[in-house]
Amino acid sequence: MPDFRLTETETRDLVALINSRAKGGLTPDPQSPPGNLGQGRRLFISRGCRSCHGLGAKATTDAKPAPRVPLAFGQATSAGCLAEKPSQATGKRRVPEFGFTKQQRNDLVAFLAATADLAPGKSPLELAGTITRTLRCTACHDRDTTVSPRREIIADESDRGLLPSVLPNLTWAGEKLQTSWTGQLLSGRLEHSSRPWLKARMPSFGSWGDRLARGLAAEHGVSIAKTAGPDPDSTLAEIGDKLTRKQGGFNCMQCHGVGKTPALAPFDNRGVNFSRVRQRLRYGFYLDWMFDPLRLDPHSKMPRFSPDRKTTAVDNVLDGDARRQFDALWHFLQAIEDN
Repeated sequence: MPDFRLTETETRDLVALINSRAKGGLTPDPQSPPGNLGQGRRLFISRGCRSCHGLGAKATTDAKPAPRVPLAFGQATSAGCLAEKPSQATGKRRVPEFGFTKQQRNDLVAFLAATADLAPGKSPLELAGTITRTLRCTACHDRDTTVSPRREIIADESDRGLLPSVLPNLTWAGEKLQTSWTGQLLSGRLEHSSRPWLKARMPSFGSWGDRLARGLAAEHGVSIAKTAGPDPDSTLAEIGDKLTRKQGGFNCMQCHGVGKTPALAPFDNRGVNFSRVRQRLRYGFYLDWMFDPLRLDPHSKMPRFSPDRKTTAVDNVLDGDARRQFDALWHFLQAIEDN
């Protein structure tokens, strides 16, 4: 279950809504103690689980014979060795009775959940597809040829019948965003909202976050390590600052805030605050985006400043050279403090 960071009031409101529309009822399960990942790992080693089950090279350190019983988390975490009464389990295989307590079983399940992607042969590239399907990312985000049903559902079921704001497309996420930043966003470690004006709330996915971030980068063949653009140049940063202005520039402040200075645009058309760009955006994608944003995101409100990919309408700055102007803007974005 992803974490939507619901307040106590929001949680109660959701429960009230679901109960008001529910047919029948559910019998509450007895309180189950939460699993401890560290304890689960120690149990996996000390009880000899590796003699039959494997989780890949990263999960264990000492050499063991090739495991003979495949372990697929999510399919049988309450069966086999982890069943409440393994000796009474039915099936082709007889399983040992380890005498695990409920807490120990939960500890092992927590460990298996955190290491589910360590099976041999699973590369970060393969994991990107697996995790996005498991977490159902396309329920809200478009990705490649898959279009999210979210907007149509909300428009159909809302009181106003209006389409909601478009959420970021995941097709280019690995090439667009620094892997470290994406990992922070997806795992819930990011301390701010990148698009606070959106009503939709991005959940966090705990230990899945960093793995998905690495997988998204692998899809585009870009480095997982943070990549830098040109070396900082204060003179170009000053020129870039001027290019953001309404007079003699691209009027960037219409849609983008800078630090604590908010954007001027209507609520729906706002872009990411410029003070956040340095930590999140890759230089290569930035250039592609500046030359033709609609090619990368047909829903974007970002204008195309260089239709001929050579010059811009601001012809009195850097000789109207689009690439030099966009580089100057990049230097300005790198000079802004994140506040």
